Amino acid sequence: MPLDKRCAYLLKSLLSEREEYEKLVIPESVLGQKRLLRALFNVRSPAPASQEFLAVQDAYLKEATAEKGVTDYYTLPPVRKGIWIWKGDITARPTLTRWRTSTSM
Repeated sequence: MPLDKRCAYLLKSLLSEREEYEKLVIPESVLGQKRLLRALFNVRSPAPASQEFLAVQDAYLKEATAEKGVTDYYTLPPVRKGIWIWKGDITARPTLTRWRTSTSM
């Protein structure tokens, strides 16, 4: 399923969960849809979700992350030896797996 179809499925599913969302209109723009989806993810109360929803959500988030990319800490300039400062979107945070691997030996 393409990313836009996953987004549409997730939006429809989340909007159908609560009566107060029934008058909300799904934006036509991709950016508007992504913003609405993120907002709905952020305000959704903990509740069971279907396996289909979870599978589509997982695939959507993995693909969205792959499109956005991940910043590795070693591409950042250190401010001091062994210290890096990350300023940016927390969802694109630096990965520390290489650091953890190299320091745990």
